[in-house]
Amino acid sequence: MGTTVVALDLRAGDAAPGVNALKPCGPSAVDVGNALAARGRHWPPMMSTPRLTTRPATARPRSVGPWPHDGPDEPVAASPLALAREAERCGRVAEAALLLVDASIAALRSERPADAAAYVTEAERLAELSGDANACGATHVARARLEYLSGDPGAALRAVERAWPALRDGGEPQHRVDCLTMFGVVLADLGLVEAAMEWDLKALTEAGAFAATGAPGSLLRFARAHTNLAARCVDRGEALAAEGDDAAARETFERAASLSREARRLNRELGAVGAVAINCGNLGVALAYLGRFDEAEAALAEGDRTRGDRKTNNDWINARIHHARLCLCRGDLTGADGWIASALADAEARGILRMASECYAMAAEVAERRGDLAGALANFKRFHSADKRLTHAGTEQRARTMAVRMRTEHAEAEAARLRRVAREDPLTGLANRRALDEWLGASYALARGEQRPLCAALVDVDFFKRVNDRFSHAVGDAVLRRVAELLRGATRAGDLVARYGGEEFVLAVVGCDLAAASRVCERARAAIEGDDWGRIAPGLAVTASFGLCDLTESDGPEGGLARADGALYQAKAGGRNQVVVAGLRPSP
Repeated sequence: MGTTVVALDLRAGDAAPGVNALKPCGPSAVDVGNALAARGRHWPPMMSTPRLTTRPATARPRSVGPWPHDGPDEPVAASPLALAREAERCGRVAEAALLLVDASIAALRSERPADAAAYVTEAERLAELSGDANACGATHVARARLEYLSGDPGAALRAVERAWPALRDGGEPQHRVDCLTMFGVVLADLGLVEAAMEWDLKALTEAGAFAATGAPGSLLRFARAHTNLAARCVDRGEALAAEGDDAAARETFERAASLSREARRLNRELGAVGAVAINCGNLGVALAYLGRFDEAEAALAEGDRTRGDRKTNNDWINARIHHARLCLCRGDLTGADGWIASALADAEARGILRMASECYAMAAEVAERRGDLAGALANFKRFHSADKRLTHAGTEQRARTMAVRMRTEHAEAEAARLRRVAREDPLTGLANRRALDEWLGASYALARGEQRPLCAALVDVDFFKRVNDRFSHAVGDAVLRRVAELLRGATRAGDLVARYGGEEFVLAVVGCDLAAASRVCERARAAIEGDDWGRIAPGLAVTASFGLCDLTESDGPEGGLARADGALYQAKAGGRNQVVVAGLRPSP
């Protein structure tokens, strides 16, 4: 059985090709080797890709994961949510989202899934608010990891599929590799081993290029990519052996052994003791299937020594299953019985149904080899019962997860509604004064930093008091709503229209100089003047005056709006229904 560890990436429009067609898309092995050699590290030659055939649809991979980190524990900052809120207040929204992604990983490592879920939910909100593609992709990967560990690989797959488009064209290397890795883990759990191998191979290629940079965390991901591809090769080799394709199975097990050795070397360098034990297990199983029993036994024994006294986790049950598999390959049925019984007792006691199911399947195989057909049938029935319990438990877990998700989504929707109400003018649906001030502050700082214009116009509905006095306040409200619609229709995505107060609006245009912004304002003015106002009230006519300036020519947004107000005064004094640019004389 192959054991994996977690945390995927394709180029734009790159459908997953067959494994034999895959070529490393990053630096060559020589390039990576030279880069690592300069840092005192060793790079072995790239292993050849094994010949693979289609896995039967009924076969299911047996892999364990995903664990977010395989290296030594790192210190975790206290109060991640408080730190994230502080970063958000300072305008570092994407940074706040990524901080919570890291916090979710630490929470999962310390078995605090509720905290992890809270961090991921808040990270998703912040990432969406920031609009940063890398932050969005990283939070989707975090959601996929959380869904997978909660027992819903389908939801995990949907989350990681959302992550890829966000990371494809510029995501940071660590998040791209984590995305590829999650794809492999989830697809393997869904029984799509060959597809998982394709993603794992891509993860290995990208992780190799990342490791060549020497960036923090890059070597850990490179080791993890070796481990996961090795595990997938073990699973695939078992399927090929069951199909009777011995040559392809042998080639695949050789590949698994080579990858496991390199993963073990890398993890030793990193001090990742748990990962070294996993690598020894994968290596031992691959060597057992290759008939190299002494080497297999030595690898499994090394894994046991590395594991030491830490024999209470799932990996120790998995290790005993590896020992049982070695005994079966050797024909030592008595030894296999002992290891299976030991693993099964712990798996049943701890409710680890997947491992219990595998133990019953192996027990049925041992009984069949002995010619004990009654025993084989009894264990097969136990296997079938455990498999049904596993399916039922997965369904229950998914139902619980869905219930929590629905409650979370309801709370998020209500919070979003309250945020929207606090920032939205109730009459026109435009941004209110509070939202305008926040937007202008951030946009002004960005425009000044990038040395580009940020133009804004104060817009005043001409003789609005007469509209209220002659036609009624209800008609006045309808006029303001329609003016808001016409102003919105004159702007582009990224611009802003806000209600400034009373019958005044602000129309802000990003990235245009005063000449271009003046044309936008003129288009809006003409649209207001030419609208069919008689639909609201017979005899009604409406125009508006515009005072425009470039805010970046002032010391701040407030100063800029004061200049726009001066231009608006000129427009009204000059006869209204016109656009005046601050510093220029109004057109006659």
